Amino acid sequence: MLPVMCNAEKPNYFKMRTIKITLLIFLMTIGKYSISQEFFTFPDSNATWNTVGHNIFSGYNWNFRYAIYGDTVINSTLYQKVYEMYDSTILNPYSTYFAAIRENANRQVFCLIPGFNESILYDFNLESGDTIFYHIGAHLCENNLSLEEHDHFKVVTATDSILLENNQYRKSWILESFLGDTWVEGVGSINFYGLFNPLIYDITLCGDIYTFACFKHNDTVLYLDNPNCNRCFCQLITSIDQNEKDDEILLQIIPNPASSKVLVRIDIKDNSFNNLLIYNNLGELVFYKKIETKEFVIRTDNYKHGLYLVQVFDSYNRIIGSRKLIIE
Repeated sequence: MLPVMCNAEKPNYFKMRTIKITLLIFLMTIGKYSISQEFFTFPDSNATWNTVGHNIFSGYNWNFRYAIYGDTVINSTLYQKVYEMYDSTILNPYSTYFAAIRENANRQVFCLIPGFNESILYDFNLESGDTIFYHIGAHLCENNLSLEEHDHFKVVTATDSILLENNQYRKSWILESFLGDTWVEGVGSINFYGLFNPLIYDITLCGDIYTFACFKHNDTVLYLDNPNCNRCFCQLITSIDQNEKDDEILLQIIPNPASSKVLVRIDIKDNSFNNLLIYNNLGELVFYKKIETKEFVIRTDNYKHGLYLVQVFDSYNRIIGSRKLIIE
């Protein structure tokens, strides 16, 4: 008969195995916590935020795109300039200045919007139970952001960490208000309107639905939740070398490469096109034409040799077709 072994007589490897498993779980938890506690500053250059919207009544799609480009000094304080992007290229000459932002040594991000006093946008020092107050309010309707002086606040209900597209953990904040919000360190809000979402205090019942689609920094996608495609900017031009395939419209340029003139042909079922723009490889606008027919000729004999970008827009200033043009 085998002897009965009491608990006190069990071999030490049972205890050692339990200790090893407990230590492994502890190290995994500490590792994730330490990663999420690494501080990431707010971007001061080459950063873009993209929000997409859709109207359930009209079927129109909206895009709100912001980018940091350059800096400026206002009242002896250094800010980064935020532009509302005309398309998905930061240097498009039709992009317009929207606001200035800055981050101080206390990890607080402030925005200075023309016509308003400076307002806090984010405070990455907040902990659960803390409150942040705003004095600028905003709401959205039909591709339009309305701003006004309006007091409102958000309360932090929890802090956590989030895994970004580059497999990097960053600290996140869950905030409670009429709309709620989620912040990510070094990114900003990933809810609803994105970068300036903390200023949104009300929903206008006009049939619009908005989603923060993407954040890119230094041409790297860090956050992506685009309901329309698996990229930051679906059919928009993000560089002059982007793939030219477009299933919704066929824009033909004949001949290409060209020298003295080109025939532009737009193959689309309706007349939703509005204008055509041509940019050089520096992003400078070199040609503009109001489109009235689906086929027309453009003279190019006064263009310098090189690569150009041709874009067709609809009446809502959305890009519906694009092609590269080579001038020899």
